[in-house]
Amino acid sequence: MDKLHNRILSDAKLKADETIREAQAKADQIIAEARQRAQKEADELLAKAKLEAEAVRRSILSSKVRANRLRVLDEKNRIVQEVLGAVEERLSNIAKSSRFGETAQRFVAEAVKAVDSDQPVVRLGFKGSSKQNLDSVSKVLPKGSKLVFEEDPVDGLGGVVASDAEGRIIFNNSFRSRLERLDSQLLMSYAGSKKLFHLTEVEDTGLPEGATRYQAMELLAKASTVKNRITTLTTALDLGDSTVETLKAPVNNLEELARFLDDETLKLEHTVRQIEDEQGRLQTEKEQASELSRFLSGLENVGVSLDAIAGSGFLTSLAGEASTESIPSVQRELDQITYGNLIFAITNTSEKSQTFLAIFPSVFQDDARQAVTALGAKPGPPWTDLPSDPKEAKEVIDLKLSDLDNSSKELVDKETSLAKDEGPRVKSLATLSEILDLRTKALAGSTATEATVLLQAWVPERNTNELGEGLSKACNGLATMYVEEEGARNQSPASDSAEEKDPDPPTLVKAPAWTRPLQSVIDNFGVPAYGEINPLLFMIFTFPVMYGLMFGDFGEGPLILILGLFLWRTKKKGASLGDFFQPFVNGAELIVMLGIGITIFGLIFGDFFGFDSSMVFGFKPIFSPLEGEVTVGNVTVPRYMVFTLAFGVFHLLFGMALGAYNLIRRSEWKEAFFGPLCWAWFYAAGVFVIAQIALSGFKFSIALQNPLYLPLVFVPLLLSAWKEGGMHAMELFIQSISNTFSYLRIWALNLADFYVKFAIFLALGGPAITPFSLLGAALGNLLVMILEGLIVFVQALRLHWVEWFGKFYEGTGFPFTPYHEPTSWTVPLNG
Repeated sequence: MDKLHNRILSDAKLKADETIREAQAKADQIIAEARQRAQKEADELLAKAKLEAEAVRRSILSSKVRANRLRVLDEKNRIVQEVLGAVEERLSNIAKSSRFGETAQRFVAEAVKAVDSDQPVVRLGFKGSSKQNLDSVSKVLPKGSKLVFEEDPVDGLGGVVASDAEGRIIFNNSFRSRLERLDSQLLMSYAGSKKLFHLTEVEDTGLPEGATRYQAMELLAKASTVKNRITTLTTALDLGDSTVETLKAPVNNLEELARFLDDETLKLEHTVRQIEDEQGRLQTEKEQASELSRFLSGLENVGVSLDAIAGSGFLTSLAGEASTESIPSVQRELDQITYGNLIFAITNTSEKSQTFLAIFPSVFQDDARQAVTALGAKPGPPWTDLPSDPKEAKEVIDLKLSDLDNSSKELVDKETSLAKDEGPRVKSLATLSEILDLRTKALAGSTATEATVLLQAWVPERNTNELGEGLSKACNGLATMYVEEEGARNQSPASDSAEEKDPDPPTLVKAPAWTRPLQSVIDNFGVPAYGEINPLLFMIFTFPVMYGLMFGDFGEGPLILILGLFLWRTKKKGASLGDFFQPFVNGAELIVMLGIGITIFGLIFGDFFGFDSSMVFGFKPIFSPLEGEVTVGNVTVPRYMVFTLAFGVFHLLFGMALGAYNLIRRSEWKEAFFGPLCWAWFYAAGVFVIAQIALSGFKFSIALQNPLYLPLVFVPLLLSAWKEGGMHAMELFIQSISNTFSYLRIWALNLADFYVKFAIFLALGGPAITPFSLLGAALGNLLVMILEGLIVFVQALRLHWVEWFGKFYEGTGFPFTPYHEPTSWTVPLNG
C-alpha cells in the first residue's frame, strides 16, 4: 500500500511539475507577447505624440510669427505716433512764422489748380492761426470759389483740403497726409534702387485692426492716362537723341506726382493736338484746292465761264467730308437729287474719313446740302469770290495752294522746334510716368493703416541684413523689416493639411554674366524651380559641342567668333544696332561660345570654307565626317552616322540620370525607380540588344538564343507599366526610338553644310580655281553662315528642349523679378 501510495504521489508530483512548467512557459509566452504588443502600442503612441507635438510646435511657431508681425506693426505705429506727436508740437508754431501767409497762399493756389473747377471749395486750418492772419489767402482765389476757415487744424495737424462743387475731395495737402505719403514713397524709392524686392500681395488676414487695402484705383487710372499721353507725345514728336531735362518734380508724393504729370502732359498734348488739327485742316484744303485747280483747267480748255462755280450761274460746287462708309451713300444720294447731272470726286482719304468735291446744277444746291448733312457729312463753304475767267481763277487757286504749302512748312518747322525744345522734357516726363506707374502698381498690392504701409516681398537671404539697415536709413528709422525664412514657412506635417499652403518662392537664378544669353534660352522653355537641376552647367558644353558637330568649319568659325566679340563690345558700350540686330547683340556671349565650338570642330573635321585641310594647309583631318564606313552584316553605313547615334544615346542616358537625381534628392525613391531609372534600364538594355543583333548581321534570332536578353529589355518596361499604366510604358517605348533617331539631324546637317558650299563652288567653275569659282565658294559660305547657321541653332535647340529636357527638366518655376525704377532718374534718400 505504501509503495502504491508513494508511486501515486510520485506520479502526481511529476504531473504537477510538468503542468507547472507548461504553465510557466505559457505565462512567459503571454508576458513576452504582451510586452511586445505593449512596446508596439507604446511606440505608435509615442510616434503619434511626436507628430502631434511637432504639429503643435509648428502651430505655435506660426502663431508666434503672426504675433511678431503684429507686434512689429504695432511698434511701428507707436513709433510713428511719437514722431507725429513731435511734428505736431513743431507745427503748432508754424502760424507764428514770418512766411506763414506766403506758404498758405501757395497751398491754396495749388489746391485751386488741382480741382480745376469753376466753383472749388477750399478748407484750411492751422493750429494757432486765425481768420485775420489768413485774409491774404483770398487774393489768390478765382471768382466763384469758396474759402472756409477751420477753427481746428485740418486732419489734426493743419493744412489745406479742396473739393469740387459736388463735395468730392480732389486735393488733400494736410501735413498728416503728406507725412503718410512721404513714408511709403521713400520706402519705394529705396526698394527700386536695390532691385532685390520681389513684391507679393499682402494678405488681408492677420493684420492689425484698422488696416485696409491701399486705395490706388484713382492713381492707377491717372497713371494710365498719363502713360497714354506720353505715348501720344513720343509718337507725334520725333525726339531723336534728345537729352533728359532735370525737372523739379514731387517724386516722393504719388498724388502730387500724378497731378504734376497730368498738368504737364495735358499742356503738351494740347499743343501737339493743335498742330495736328491744323495740319489736317491744311491738308484737306490743299486736296480740295488741287481738285478745283484741275477742274478749272478743264473749264479753261473748253472756254466755260466760272460764274456757275461761284453760285450765280448754272453750276455750283459742294465740298465736304464724310466717313469712308458714308461716301458711297453721299454720291448715290447726290446723283439721285441731280438726276445724274453730277461730277463727283474724292479729294482726300484718311484712316476714317474722306473729303469730296461735287459739281452739279445750282438749282439742286439746297436739296444737296440738306441731303449730305442728313447722311452725316460735313459740307464746307462754297467757292466764291473767284474771277469769272477760269484762267484767272486758276491763278488765284494756285496762289492759295502756294500759301497753304508755306503754312504747312511753317507747321512742320513749328513741330520740329517743339520737339527740339520740349523733347528733353517729354523724356523726363516719360521716366517720371514710369516711376508713377511702377510705384502705384506696387502699392496696390499692399495694405495700410492710418500711418503705415505694409509691403511683402521675397528677398535674397544673403542681403537681408544689408536691406534692413538700408530701409531704416532711407526712412529715417521709421521702416521695419521682418524676415521669415522660407524653409520654416513651407515645412508642415501631413496632418496640417487644413492650413493654407504658403506660395512657392520665385527662383533667383545665380549664373555668371557671360552665361545669361544661354540661361535665357533655358528660361524660354521654363524657369528652373527650386529642387530641380538647372541645365545651364551642362549646356555650356553640350550646346556649343552639338552646334560644332553640325557646323564645324575653322574658316567660318573665327569669323563668327569675331562677330560675337564685336557684338559683345557693342553690348558693353550700351550702343544699339537697331531693332533687327538687337537680339544678336543681346546674345553676343552665346555667339562667342558657338564660334569657339565651330572653330574647334572645324579643325577636327579639317573643313576650311568647304575645302579639305590637306588641300589647303597640308594636314589631314583628325576625324572626317565624309570619310569612313562601318560594315554591319551586309549593310554599310557612314561612320559619322554611327557616331551621332552613339552621341545621342549617351546624351539621353545622361538626361535620364539627371531625372533620377532630381527625384532622389527630394526623397521620392519610388518615383525615381519606376520612372527615369526603369526608363534608363529599358533604354540601355534595348540599345545593347539591338547592337548585338546588328553585329550578328541582323539575325534577330540571337535575341531568343540568350535567355537574358528579352527579360533584360522588357522587365523594366513592365514595371513602369505596372506603376504608371500601359499608355505610359507605350509612350516610353515610342520616345526611346524617335528621340534616338532625332540625333541623326547632326549627321544630316553636317552633310548639308559641306555640300551646299561645294555645290555653289562647282556651279561657278570648280573644282578649278578661278575668280568665278572662288566667288562661288564665297557665296556658298555666306549662304551657309546666314541660313544654315540659323537652322543649326534651331535644331540644336530642339535636341535640347524636346529630346533632352523631357528626361529630367520641367521648368515649373517663376523668375525672381525685383521691383525696380528707371536708373536715369535718381531719388535722394534721407540720412
